[in-house]
Amino acid sequence: MGELTPRLNHHSTFLWMRCAAIVAIAWHCDVGSALAQPSPVDPPPTGVGSVFTDDGKVILRGQQFEIMPAELLRARGMEYPNIPIGQNAAWKLVGALNQMKDCPAELDEAFAGASGGDWPEGETGVRLKAWLDENAPAIATARDAVLSSQFDMPMFRGDSDMMLAALLPTLGHSRQLARIMAADATYRLANGDAEAALDRFLTIQRLGNHIGNGRTLIEGLVGFACGGLAETGMMRVVASEHADAQTLKAALEAMNELQATLPRFEPMLRAEQKWSTAIVDDLIDYGGWDAMATNGGNFPTGQAEPSGWSRLRAAVQRIYLPDRAIKRNMNEFFDAIAESSRSEDDTPGETVDEELLFRKLPAWDRLTRMMLPSLARTHFLSLRAHSNFARTRLSIAVEVYRKEKGVYPSSLSQLVPRYLAEVPYDPITGYDFDYAPPTKSGERPSGIGQVGRDDEALLMKKRRTPVILTPRASKWRRYVISFANRHEFSDSQRAAAESILRDIEARAAAFEHTQGQRLRDIIESGDEDAAKAGVGPLDELFTELKRRLETLPTAGQRANSKSRSSSEQR
Repeated sequence: MGELTPRLNHHSTFLWMRCAAIVAIAWHCDVGSALAQPSPVDPPPTGVGSVFTDDGKVILRGQQFEIMPAELLRARGMEYPNIPIGQNAAWKLVGALNQMKDCPAELDEAFAGASGGDWPEGETGVRLKAWLDENAPAIATARDAVLSSQFDMPMFRGDSDMMLAALLPTLGHSRQLARIMAADATYRLANGDAEAALDRFLTIQRLGNHIGNGRTLIEGLVGFACGGLAETGMMRVVASEHADAQTLKAALEAMNELQATLPRFEPMLRAEQKWSTAIVDDLIDYGGWDAMATNGGNFPTGQAEPSGWSRLRAAVQRIYLPDRAIKRNMNEFFDAIAESSRSEDDTPGETVDEELLFRKLPAWDRLTRMMLPSLARTHFLSLRAHSNFARTRLSIAVEVYRKEKGVYPSSLSQLVPRYLAEVPYDPITGYDFDYAPPTKSGERPSGIGQVGRDDEALLMKKRRTPVILTPRASKWRRYVISFANRHEFSDSQRAAAESILRDIEARAAAFEHTQGQRLRDIIESGDEDAAKAGVGPLDELFTELKRRLETLPTAGQRANSKSRSSSEQR
């Protein structure tokens, strides 16, 4: 589990209990039986065996679960698409999970190695392959399921309608199936079948995207974990030399399409926001702190029968547990995080000082202080996931270029438009990737490899530290392009914007001609405050660039841009 779990506020015992329950459900799936529910109106998908009991419960790995009613989730502000059960490919995935065969205990170590890219030798490899063959039906069913865009895995009920009791029993099993597919891909690649290996990894990537676009923060994080497994595997295929240009090009086209459905941080953040505010409603509707005090510190599991006394109790609780004020504090916290994770030039923003936000909360609002998690780690994991996805796309595109032309591209811009519509920037730093073709035969390009924990400090330093012309100019140019697209500039307006940019860049170059070396020395010293002060004139130039661009749009273009922005945020 490790770094997939968001870092929690260290004094938040209540939130720790809440997240621990969610994580236990997500990863270990150790939950009890569920309540009865009427049978679904629509028939389940065919070809995977029945995943429903006669009374409408869902069968998953020998246990039975009740679907959380759609009207309950919608009442809590959560989206619930109207996909008929018979057309929802999520039930095919449940069927695949039911087909999955457990790994024999004696193969656990070999399985872990194979899912990470190392195929075992000898008799162990033979036995592992036999077990993977037993899982071939589950792999085939999962592949069919994730190819569909009609996919929505529901939440399941525990022993009440409380959001805290909602269950996510498919998560741990889905990740296990992803590892099985990764191990199978390792075997395929070891035997020279790069096409089949890429197919498995793309299936894992699609699975991760589906999971990651669920209704909870933990689903987003598990989706990123699956995506990371897929991307690391695809990079191994690229390095293996077993894949021809046509096979890699097909994989690149698939990755280009999957980019649009990659889970994003803000929807994950908003999902956590809805979850947190729903807990406030639970405290009112299910008895609040007084019920917890008489229940050994645990949340109540049943709602009292509606009566005059229960309504009076709820009214009194709102006096010492003012739910509207608490929700306002929560919403302001999440809004501040969302705002800080954006940037007007389409590059990642800085996460705000969450400790400062916590300190700004009213002293009386202990509930909000207890419930709100720190999301800085989640934000970085999102940036890293998007960075590694972009690095994988670039690596595949570079390899296709080499196989077709016989040489590596001298710059990533040579990949456009034949292989990529545009060159992505690194979401972690906000700057262009430091790509460089190899200088010796047998070497691979640098600057677009996968990044992990060991790379975080360096990348975040680059993200925070002021830089000089070339990488900064790429951000400025990206801002101008984004501004022009957002306002739907005409050709003449784009030419005027380009002229403004060239003027600003020329003045920045003159400043850096005299101050560049001093700035480099300050940056190398690690003195961030001095570096920020030293590039103050450059910051002023960027402010002037934005101010001058604002004079170009017409009133109609401004109104249309504002309308589109409001619609997208909704």
